[in-house]
Amino acid sequence: SLLSATGAFSAQRVGISMPKQLLYLATPYSSDADGIRIARHALACKCAANLLEAGFLVFSPIAHSHYIAAVGKLPSGFDYWREFDEAMISVADAVCVALMDGWDQSDGVRREMDYARSVSTPIYCCNANGRVVHYGEPTDAAARRLEDHVVGG
Repeated sequence: SLLSATGAFSAQRVGISMPKQLLYLATPYSSDADGIRIARHALACKCAANLLEAGFLVFSPIAHSHYIAAVGKLPSGFDYWREFDEAMISVADAVCVALMDGWDQSDGVRREMDYARSVSTPIYCCNANGRVVHYGEPTDAAARRLEDHVVGG
């Protein structure tokens, strides 16, 4: 099903108690171009903020590790962060793949999805800004439907 993330938890506002889900937000990041990594970090932060505003609990490894890697002069690639990311996926209620440019070519996103499947963590997807969530794995059809539902910035 396709739901507006901002409306998905509106039932809480009228007194229906709904448990919050912890989402691991999978987004593409790696690139040889610094500008692309910086833009992807900013979009991951925006997406996480919109999901938080909608009532989800969100862990974004890109938002978490981008500055840590820069300040600590640590590697930014998936291989360095894999163990940490897999530990977070293991405790998440679901992995949510943000369907931003490059998600379908991202080795890191693919590996996060593969690990989620191996530990039976459900996989959702959302549009690039996190405003619309599809409670199912990303497919070309889901990506097309999400592109048609970009809400806000």
